Amino acid sequence: MMKIFIVGPGRHGKDTVAQMIQANLGLTFTSSSLFVAERACRPWLAEQYGIEYETLQECYADRVNHRLKWREAIEDYCGDDLQRMSRELFAEFDLYVGIRRREEFLASKRLADISIWVDASDRVPTKDVSLDILPDDCTIAIANNGSLADLSCKVNQLCWTWAGNID
Repeated sequence: MMKIFIVGPGRHGKDTVAQMIQANLGLTFTSSSLFVAERACRPWLAEQYGIEYETLQECYADRVNHRLKWREAIEDYCGDDLQRMSRELFAEFDLYVGIRRREEFLASKRLADISIWVDASDRVPTKDVSLDILPDDCTIAIANNGSLADLSCKVNQLCWTWAGNID
């Protein structure tokens, strides 16, 4: 099955692109934030900062208030194995939506067939303190500055191109 990284600043449409790819090709994904909340962030935040959550959903919802702490938690979880989170996520899902750390991404890039940068910088702020991956680190970029229909057309065309490569 095809493996894809979907990268970009927060609120630029990464999950929307993933949903479109899923609808077109049947590839699977989950929120990477929810995935890492359970494995890395929730226990680490409790241990390191005394930040405790009643539920996983509560932890997930509060991620926007602790982006840099989440990044630290993932770094700690991966340790010297920079591919750990990517390998674990790709073992269960086809799309890794929202990887943030460049060092981890570059070490893991070979685990995927392609990486997509989603860019909505003409309509949404690009400042994201937890993201240091560069657009040029990705295989391709999709501009998401128009309508949802425009984005859908771009993603559909990509999926049509890839359709022959899906096992």
